[in-house]
Amino acid sequence: MAEKCTVFIVEDEPIVVECLERLLEYHGFTVVGSCDKGSEAVSKAKELQPQIILMDIMLKDNISGCDAALEIRQHIDTKIIFLT
Repeated sequence: MAEKCTVFIVEDEPIVVECLERLLEYHGFTVVGSCDKGSEAVSKAKELQPQIILMDIMLKDNISGCDAALEIRQHIDTKIIFLT
């Protein structure tokens, strides 16, 4: 059996997070977590080491999704897809 691809969601709209989680899991992905702040995204991404990150641009703290993505890529090799 093939290993499921792991996804981490960074999004500040709860309904969008829920929709993405359901859609991804239905299609065989494993959602390893989610958060709504750039600072939290950096620490959780380093901890969880997801294969893909779905990243919103505007988040709930003073770190944008773009800034968080730059920081994350300095620490882990992952794919980041921006949502807006």
